[in-house]
Amino acid sequence: LGGRSIGGGAPSIVDSGTTFTYLPPAPYAKLKDHWLNHCPWASRESCAARKVVGPLHDDYCYKMSPSDLDGFDTMTITLAGPYSLAVSPRQYGYLMRDGVYCLGVFDNARNSVVIGGATMRGHEVQDPRCVLMHATHSRTEIASSHLIIMPSHLVIR
Repeated sequence: LGGRSIGGGAPSIVDSGTTFTYLPPAPYAKLKDHWLNHCPWASRESCAARKVVGPLHDDYCYKMSPSDLDGFDTMTITLAGPYSLAVSPRQYGYLMRDGVYCLGVFDNARNSVVIGGATMRGHEVQDPRCVLMHATHSRTEIASSHLIIMPSHLVIR
């Protein structure tokens, strides 16, 4: 994230029945810090100036436009082997209400990664052994099974 690794070595799954993505505590803390302190408008005003309180204690939200959201860094999830998953801000941020976007990644409170359906938008799993492809059509088809266990570990860059 932002050109640097924020953690790795955690077992990972893609779960099409889970909306959001959940990271181990240390990588999550780094991602949350990046979201809170490296907003695209930081050169014009502080990130905190647009902060919006969400309904839950772990909601980190801003008043912003879709183009502001697009200004956040793309996150790359690199799995063991040759597989990686580019995750755009529209995949890890979500619209809470009109004009308010929140971080859609949460603390898993354990050393494992759950990659949820929102993160997988625009990607397909071609093979349960984890062949991730960028979808070439508008509807994402993750897989016929609800849960795909990845025989791999995760590094987020």
